[in-house]
Amino acid sequence: QGGMGRVFLAEDRRLNRRVAIKVLNASAPSGGDRTLILREARAIARLSHPNIASVHDVVEQDGRTHIVMEFLEGETLAARLAHGPMSIDDVFTLSTQMAAGLGHAHKHGLVHCDFKPANVFITRDGVAKLLDFGLARLVKSGTADESEHLGASPTLIRQRAGTPGYMSPEHMKGEPLDARSDVYSFGIVLYEMASSQRHGAGAPALLEPSVPPVLRPIVAKSLAPNREDRFQSAAELETELRAVVRRAESPFRFLSTRRTLAAAAGVVLLAGLA
Repeated sequence: QGGMGRVFLAEDRRLNRRVAIKVLNASAPSGGDRTLILREARAIARLSHPNIASVHDVVEQDGRTHIVMEFLEGETLAARLAHGPMSIDDVFTLSTQMAAGLGHAHKHGLVHCDFKPANVFITRDGVAKLLDFGLARLVKSGTADESEHLGASPTLIRQRAGTPGYMSPEHMKGEPLDARSDVYSFGIVLYEMASSQRHGAGAPALLEPSVPPVLRPIVAKSLAPNREDRFQSAAELETELRAVVRRAESPFRFLSTRRTLAAAAGVVLLAGLA
């Protein structure tokens, strides 16, 4: 159970599979149970990506609307962070997948608007899946009506619906949102993954020394107060994460500077003897 709804494990007897069924809480923001569920379903239906949880169907019963989604086994990123520090390999593996899923949404004009550890699921196979597009906003639509149907309504945006600790400055001010707003939220999540600090109160004033040096520039750029200074989309963020991983795959990546020079000298000597 979360702030917006409850998720139940169910059995699809027609296709003989287990599914997850989501229903909104009675305390969810006004706008109609059916309307909010349809918005989320339509938002996710536009997307098809291995790092985004998929929607199977929307059903109505006893006056309530339910969204039927793929069943995932594992835990949320929030639960994983509660277990303790993450290895740098896990940080890169999961954050790259998260950026890929978010980048796919951005490519299709969707801004998640509520990106946080609780909305990232890690399967038992180590695959990151983005959840809960209930507040997603369509920013590349041709008409206001389309934006109404596929993303959160302007009313919810003006009410600054979301999770305050992970909102961008422009989100907190109720300004128009775009992909760079998700990048800011991603930066806070990446900071938590890299530093093992449960922040959740907005961007840190100073980066913890525990944040690995290779990640500090990425986190800092993602958290730039001015959106013009951030990565312009999650796809750009993913590209930078993968570039860092490639650079780290040097055979001397675990050596200190002195040892690297000594190793390089040894290679030259062996080459000369050969």
